[in-house]
Amino acid sequence: MKKRAFFALLAPLLCCARSFDVISTNTSGVEVVIVPIHHGSLMLQFKGKAIYVDPDGKGQTTDLPKADFIFYTAGEKDTPANYATLRKPETVITTAPLAEKKTYGEITAESAAGGYIFTMAGRRFYVTGNAAPVKVDPVDAAFVCLSTQCAENALQATNTIPAKVLFPYRTNNRNLQGLKSTPAREIRRRNWY
Repeated sequence: MKKRAFFALLAPLLCCARSFDVISTNTSGVEVVIVPIHHGSLMLQFKGKAIYVDPDGKGQTTDLPKADFIFYTAGEKDTPANYATLRKPETVITTAPLAEKKTYGEITAESAAGGYIFTMAGRRFYVTGNAAPVKVDPVDAAFVCLSTQCAENALQATNTIPAKVLFPYRTNNRNLQGLKSTPAREIRRRNWY
């Protein structure tokens, strides 16, 4: 992706001082933009496609692109009111775990217990959703539920996830002192509330 096109995608985020992360892919000049929205809701943007996970109708989304894909994890309420402002006529909405891996152009999605693994240009993103993390093959980034409702031992379970970057979320403002960055894994705490 040319720099001009990349910055055009980021322009709404930059002008509103919204926090976001960028993960480079195996394809030169192509990035995945990660935007925390609220509690367990986030957006991944790849080559102009917006993937929302667990939009809950809360948090600011008016400055974000409309959804190309909406994925709900196990236990989430997929009520139309929660995604009404994000949806466009061709939005693909998945409300239950996938029975098998699905490919949407250059985006692959597969279920992982109550969450999903998305693969884009050689990069893998694990989103646990409203469930305890499970054993997965190495991923580039993991969004891990750390509320006690996900698992009492959620903090310890995160140490078993082979992720280069770990984003704790669904924390309910829980104390996360047990999470430490290592040479093999970076912890990125973001504002989900």
